[in-house]
Amino acid sequence: MSQKDYIYAVARIRFKEISLLSDQFINQLVSAESFDDCMKLLRDKGWETGEGKPELASLDDASRADRMFEAERDKTWKQLEELGVEKSAFDVFHISNDYHNLKAAIKDTASDKDHDNIFIKTGTTVPYEKIRDAVKKKDFSALPKDMARLAEDVLTALLHTDDGQLCDIMIDKAALDAIYKAGKEAQNDILRLYAKLTVAGADIKVIVRGIKFKKDRAFYMNALSDIDELDLKELIDSALKCDRNNFQPLYDYLEKTEFSGAISEIKKGMTAFEKWCDDQIIEKIKPELYHAFTIGPLAAYVLGRENEIKTVRIIISGKLNDLPEKAVSERIREMYA
Repeated sequence: MSQKDYIYAVARIRFKEISLLSDQFINQLVSAESFDDCMKLLRDKGWETGEGKPELASLDDASRADRMFEAERDKTWKQLEELGVEKSAFDVFHISNDYHNLKAAIKDTASDKDHDNIFIKTGTTVPYEKIRDAVKKKDFSALPKDMARLAEDVLTALLHTDDGQLCDIMIDKAALDAIYKAGKEAQNDILRLYAKLTVAGADIKVIVRGIKFKKDRAFYMNALSDIDELDLKELIDSALKCDRNNFQPLYDYLEKTEFSGAISEIKKGMTAFEKWCDDQIIEKIKPELYHAFTIGPLAAYVLGRENEIKTVRIIISGKLNDLPEKAVSERIREMYA
């Protein structure tokens, strides 16, 4: 897109940002009495809650919510397509969905039941049907080379070890490697920032969980993505000096990195740390509100939309599972709007 096109697209997106959910509205959702009350509030905000659609009447509440989230993601991409923005410009945001679908395809193939609902159907770089069919037929020629090689390796490992956890680790690491690579190759700071924070946060999460379950060096080497911002050897060495009651060696290492802010959140627990990771991305993209000549504000809008969908999903899940309001509030992400 030309600079003139970006100026036009960003101006249109600025108008769309008015409808993004605010922190105040999110608090209203948290305080809502029931799932139905949440859906009414969202409908009044223009969300696709399925009101007046007979084909959704027979669905349970969880399925209705899933349809809503899918429709909202579709809406985001349709808005960008109308502005002439190529969806491929945001591939770095979609890579994790592709690898989720690879996991889903392997699970689907190993079962006699229909698992169509476990696939992510929007926001992908590879159509989910293509991944599902490739795994079913064990013909990966239609997939991107890296994914094709991975799929073959994972199925071979599953055949020889019957270890589903190992296969998940292989896919998760490949997804992180692909996200980081795409970020490094991106021409925009927001895309690079997203990749860096996403992968670093995932690596630290693996380390924290690994310490709790007394994982060894081989596990970490197989599970962690090697990125410039974290020294893999030092990170693993620090983890191996920790135990579930003493994380100080890890904290000492993180203190030397740009992720020192994670320390206080890890001490609170994984829920707080995961929230911190998401909030870091939103906090750092907010300056894009004031730029108008690059893809940055459009990328920030996409991330803002994904963040609010994730947050609404957390709230809806809380309502459906009768979680206390306080427990839901602790998981609420900072809004972009």
